[in-house]
Amino acid sequence: MRGRIGLFVTAAAPALLALAAAAHDVPQGRLFFTDNDAPVLRVLDLDDGRVTHELPVEKASARLVGLSGGEYLAASLGDEAGTIRFLDTGLVFEEHGDHRDVEKSEPRLLPLRLTGVKPGHVVEGEGGVAVFYDGGRQPRVDAVAHVVELATLAEPAPRLGRWRSPGPQHGIAVPMRDGRLLVSTPNPAYVAGEKEASSLPIGFRVLDAGGAVLAELDRPDDPARRCRGYHGHAARGELHLFGCFMKQEGHPLSDGGVLLVRDTPAGVETRKLDYPDDRRTSTLSWGGGRWAVGNYGRPGEYRAFLRIDPDAAALSPADVMPVAGGQIVCQFVVSGDRLVGLTPDGTLRLYEVASWREVASRPVVAPFDCTWNAPMRPELVRMGERVYVSDPAEGAIHELSLVDLALLRRLEVGGKPTRMAAPDVH
Repeated sequence: MRGRIGLFVTAAAPALLALAAAAHDVPQGRLFFTDNDAPVLRVLDLDDGRVTHELPVEKASARLVGLSGGEYLAASLGDEAGTIRFLDTGLVFEEHGDHRDVEKSEPRLLPLRLTGVKPGHVVEGEGGVAVFYDGGRQPRVDAVAHVVELATLAEPAPRLGRWRSPGPQHGIAVPMRDGRLLVSTPNPAYVAGEKEASSLPIGFRVLDAGGAVLAELDRPDDPARRCRGYHGHAARGELHLFGCFMKQEGHPLSDGGVLLVRDTPAGVETRKLDYPDDRRTSTLSWGGGRWAVGNYGRPGEYRAFLRIDPDAAALSPADVMPVAGGQIVCQFVVSGDRLVGLTPDGTLRLYEVASWREVASRPVVAPFDCTWNAPMRPELVRMGERVYVSDPAEGAIHELSLVDLALLRRLEVGGKPTRMAAPDVH
């Protein structure tokens, strides 16, 4: 793998198909999910529809993040210690041009455990994965990013790097080429303890492998390169997109655009795409096509989608699409130039991003609370030409076609399945 980790390196069951499905020419691999009530991580074999493994974890409904082309995933357990663990998925891939064959061995939880205050974003890039802990103000605990070299993840002492923020923040760290690391800059007012100050960062800095500052993307006199109130990140190759705060007169984090950061051998290049109005994006998804897509609105009121062409000169009102029925944006994934969104009424909708045309819609689950940490919340993930929706109320996972949302299988897994990760074998 490319890149190296710098910054103070140390050594460190039963499942039945309710609907018949056509035989798969390409192995489907595995789906990993956790349970709303039980402290387990379950493994669903998608080729025969059976739950094959149950791995004990510290707490129910752990959040899962797929890593490294399907070989590993991270599990944020949500316990008091802020534990994040890593799983070897037991999937071994062999490239065959238009697809990857997959062999299956025993999945296993790896020895490495990371702990800290308020675990947040887990971001992979350039052979490393950065785990960000936000820290807190009472008592003061500065944010910390741990960077793990993926090639060593399964070793007894994985190679780790560590960066300490100059204060607490709800931030991010992004591994870049040649051991560089992009890190967010905390809001000084929040660090100082001002009661109404936001925990969101005021921009970024790029550090070399030794922690020296290579680029300042947080200068107050350089609005074209900063990203106040950052939340939301997506990447395609060397290009990274970050959602910045909206334009709001008198607000200390007023910004108004999406920051584009290109990670080149000579350093980072940046430019800004202004929002078409006074709303913002805070969650971004990019599925390999022309457009990234983000939610769009005001904090707590994201009721539209925003498509982002990184090669465009500007964003326009035509790039905005309201959510059906005035609902909030809940969960969505992008695959190529198509968008699949799950709304709180339990309906899955498929759109062509280029035209914002709705291609198909299908009720999948009962209406639910879309709050990010709500119990019994269904989750949407994509794998290849399929999407999966967990249904904790019914003890099932629904498999649908990404072409037309046809229901392919209802996988009866039991329990109350919630969080999922789907390594892509295609």
